[in-house]
Amino acid sequence: MQEWFRWSLFKLGELSTGCTLLPTILPHEVKLSFLLYEALGALHTQQLFDIIVDYPESITAVEDLKKCLVTTNCCTPLVISFRKALQERLLHPAAATSDVIHQYTCTIKALSQLDATGLILGAVTQPIKTYLRGRRDTIRCIISLLTENSSDSVGSSILHDLEHSIQHKRDSCEEIGHCLLDAHVWDAWEPEALEAQPHVHSEKYRVGTQDIFGMLISIYGTKELFLSEYRAILSEKLLGKKDYDTEREVRTVELLKLRFGDSSLHSCEVMLKDFADSRRFNHNLHTSLRNRLWTEQIDTAVLSHLYWPLQAEITEMRIPNSIQVILDEYARHFNQQKAPRKLRWHLPAGQVQLEVCIGNHRQEYTVSTIHATIVYYFQHQERWSGSQLAVQCGIPLQLLQTKISFWVKRGVIREESAEGELIQYVRSKSVPLTAMNFPQDDDSCELAQQDKNCDMQMYEQYVLGMLTNLESLPLERIHNMLKMFVADPPYDKTQEALKSFLSKLVADGKLLKEGGSYRKQSAP
Repeated sequence: MQEWFRWSLFKLGELSTGCTLLPTILPHEVKLSFLLYEALGALHTQQLFDIIVDYPESITAVEDLKKCLVTTNCCTPLVISFRKALQERLLHPAAATSDVIHQYTCTIKALSQLDATGLILGAVTQPIKTYLRGRRDTIRCIISLLTENSSDSVGSSILHDLEHSIQHKRDSCEEIGHCLLDAHVWDAWEPEALEAQPHVHSEKYRVGTQDIFGMLISIYGTKELFLSEYRAILSEKLLGKKDYDTEREVRTVELLKLRFGDSSLHSCEVMLKDFADSRRFNHNLHTSLRNRLWTEQIDTAVLSHLYWPLQAEITEMRIPNSIQVILDEYARHFNQQKAPRKLRWHLPAGQVQLEVCIGNHRQEYTVSTIHATIVYYFQHQERWSGSQLAVQCGIPLQLLQTKISFWVKRGVIREESAEGELIQYVRSKSVPLTAMNFPQDDDSCELAQQDKNCDMQMYEQYVLGMLTNLESLPLERIHNMLKMFVADPPYDKTQEALKSFLSKLVADGKLLKEGGSYRKQSAP
């Protein structure tokens, strides 16, 4: 910018030949330069939120703003303006937690480039940390981003930052270790600047890059919560795999071990070792018993139950006899090769790949063991009452009604009313067109949504009471009123979860949605 300013004065001098304008301006070059930097700094300060959204593509604007701060030292207006923009555009209930985390990481990177002292960064990010600390899904969202497989995702960026911070810490320790012997280094030492002055580098061997992963963890101030949640999510990801590929998970655990120590990740190491051992055992069993048909129908993960955060087992659940024979045969071979160890099947954690044929329509599904057991019994009997099918499967009737809805939505099973029984379930002879267009993916997302709706069920009476007194309310106001008035237990759900729950109430005929507001369904 300084070169551009002097070039402008030179061109002005060429245009003003024979005039007295240029000699008048030259003595005020420094003041004019200051005013130019001040104007550009004010412009970029107003645009800082958008600059950070586009970072690193907007790094040129960050460098320009950095030069402006060096010249004008207008840090206070920048902090005030940016914190106001955060409150208005980011820190509100409509923003998804993943978007807030993504903006937080971009803010750390951009402001680290803008201010080497880190004082501006500390001043503007405190509201983001406070806001994320108030969201219950923050730590789980951080771990989900860290463990997801998308190569161009925010999670890959967090994983890269974790690896970079560990390497940078090693290099810095080695560099400082060499410099401890140099007396001139200590003679040249100066204290830190008290103000945010990006051009002051008083400590020669200070770490210059920000530890983004550490700042994300510091939102809660403890690593134990992070490690406990990571262990639970790692268990879910491993049990949800259709193969034994754990390359990314092993890499992540190794990086976390360097960060937190080996002992903190011992349970995760055992979980990954269980998967590696299971792959070898299955390969050896399939090789030695290649002529047995059942060996091609089953792959297992043998888990050390003391280290896996498994859900409670449904002890009374019964699977079909033809499947139980295969499991017993597999367990017998395992006991022969791994004596005295024995297998105890944890059926709810299993997955089943099956093909459903209805007329000329064929569809493959990957479902849980309970879903597969339910649909299996319709092979030999077309009609079941709810109570009979629940007894046959060995599960409570309420759980059966929840699980069988998966097949009802996809047109595999129909619900019918009958005398003496509220609902009977009948095998479909044709698939409706609406069911053919239904997503035929894994039911994990749907099951998770059902669990969320169950958690929200306790707030139904609060919502109905509000709409009885106030007739019609928008989503945001319902959300804020629940946070204000529900105290035992405190309302801690996200606005997205509330929206999904209200949509369920609309589908059940309890509410009506008109425009952006909800009201109670009028009595017929």
